[in-house]
Amino acid sequence: MNKKQFLRELENELSLLNYNERREIISFYEDRFQNAIFEGKTEEDLINELERPSEIAKNVLNEYGINSGESKKHRIDLLSVFGIIWFDILVSSWLVTVSVVVPLSLAASWFSYIWVFTVFKYYSFFPALLRFIGVSAGYVIYFFVIILLMELGLKIVTRILNWHINVFTGDNYKSLKNKIDNISIFRLFKKLNIPNKVILITIGASLITTFVVAIILFYQEDSSIIIPSGTRSVETHELETDVYIYNISDSFDITGDFEDMKITYEVTDSDKLTVTHSYNYDNEFTIDYSETSKYLNMFDESKKENWLDYINWDFSINSNYLVQELHIEVPSNVSLNELDLSSVSDPITISDYIGDTLDIDSVSSAISIISSEFTNGSADNVSGEIIINGVATKDLVINSISGNVELNTISSQENSRIDIDSVSGNVSLLELYANEVSIETISGDVSLSNVYVSGMDIQTVSGNADYYNTDTSFVLDDLNFDSISGKFNHSVPNKQN
Repeated sequence: MNKKQFLRELENELSLLNYNERREIISFYEDRFQNAIFEGKTEEDLINELERPSEIAKNVLNEYGINSGESKKHRIDLLSVFGIIWFDILVSSWLVTVSVVVPLSLAASWFSYIWVFTVFKYYSFFPALLRFIGVSAGYVIYFFVIILLMELGLKIVTRILNWHINVFTGDNYKSLKNKIDNISIFRLFKKLNIPNKVILITIGASLITTFVVAIILFYQEDSSIIIPSGTRSVETHELETDVYIYNISDSFDITGDFEDMKITYEVTDSDKLTVTHSYNYDNEFTIDYSETSKYLNMFDESKKENWLDYINWDFSINSNYLVQELHIEVPSNVSLNELDLSSVSDPITISDYIGDTLDIDSVSSAISIISSEFTNGSADNVSGEIIINGVATKDLVINSISGNVELNTISSQENSRIDIDSVSGNVSLLELYANEVSIETISGDVSLSNVYVSGMDIQTVSGNADYYNTDTSFVLDDLNFDSISGKFNHSVPNKQN
């Protein structure tokens, strides 16, 4: 046995002591070996003079009042154990989850970057390229934010884990704790030999690029690059127009399903149905009409097959968009059975519709329904606003994600019901008469003014609601407001109070 082996065995035998106590004993015997050399003794001579490491440790532990046969768990501080238990219940239960789930969720969402390439579908080359550069720079910043949050999450989790190990094992498992401490996203970057300057320059350039592109998009006037898809206007002498005229009678069905089509619907004094289609690029607009079966179906598949074929490679900043517009004129004396229209990214405007069913769908543009009368209606939108004004209906269903919903001057038939489901868009109701109204939202605010109904049900998570009527004598049969953190301000009495 040499000095190194002797000291290692002694340190192992003293494992019941804390780190500082062990170091004090080991340092003492290191000095003994150093002095022995000055006295002309060898390491083996001193080891033969000393007791065995186990005997030395036994005597030392007795001096500290520790039985060498004790298990180390008897040295656990009960106060620390109780502290860990309460910390786990009150803090770790949610902090560890947040530290892991949030960075991973953000990391997964980062892969949505692939959809950035679709900007070339809706804009000419230069405006699309500008958007692509700006959004790409934003995703670079987003990437480093995710890395930072992942590193922070790892630090929180590893500190909590090592704290538990320290409380229950003391200074044992030192190598394991060191390995846990070394878990780091930043260490991975160091192993990749990426210079810090490169990272800082990349972040700085991305911030500047994002800021500059945002300034251009939001503050440069009279440029097509600042007009959002779905609200675009066209100034071109190349716009072509086709007109289709059909016989039509009551109970007709008119349907249209489009990806990019600005649609307007109105009534006319003519006795014919007129469909006017305007466009500035080759398309596959088709009408399927049957007078005996009473239907007219319109659709266009041209941009859904391969949108790369329709990119406008015009580098000028005021270049025109690819445009299709559809104008539907229906005789005023005709009552339709159904009108079903959808357009992904262009607005839909319905005026003076009379019929049984109305179904309007959009994704990113406005839906407007004005001065119409129908029995059953629905309007679905993702980010575009929904405006309904001067409508008489029995059942109306409105679904929106982030677009605002505005209903004005709505009269309903007996036993009528209006259902509005929104996520973050605001809901505004003005001059509305119905039997029941149900509004569900997560963070959007609800504003009700002169809404006279028998039953009102408002459910929200964090959105606020205001409800006021000019007629203070009006009394609701049933009023329900259910929210987690939203506030409800109202002056409308109900029979439940």
